[in-house]
Amino acid sequence: MTERNALGIGRFKLYVVKSFAQYAFYFASNPLEVSVMHREKFGERTGAITEAHRLLIKVMYFADLGIHIPLIDHRKTIVQFPAYLGHAAAGQYILHRLDQHKGVRGIV
Repeated sequence: MTERNALGIGRFKLYVVKSFAQYAFYFASNPLEVSVMHREKFGERTGAITEAHRLLIKVMYFADLGIHIPLIDHRKTIVQFPAYLGHAAAGQYILHRLDQHKGVRGIV
């Protein structure tokens, strides 16, 4: 059971992409999914895609939802992957969802 990972534990990871002078956060199973989703959503090519598992325990403020929640707990609420979480400035723990192709704050 542990070899085939029937429960899907650790299947979706946190990835970060530099975008619009900030960082876009995604949950996905691999960097290719992140690249495809980012290009479709924002029309820009991805640079380096970084696996950011160390940030899973950080409490983030989701500005559009008005809640503080650790990313590891937020992942449990997502029903469809890959998932775009939002953009944050370097060193900040506030996620904002951006309008597609514009890089401005708003509802996606």
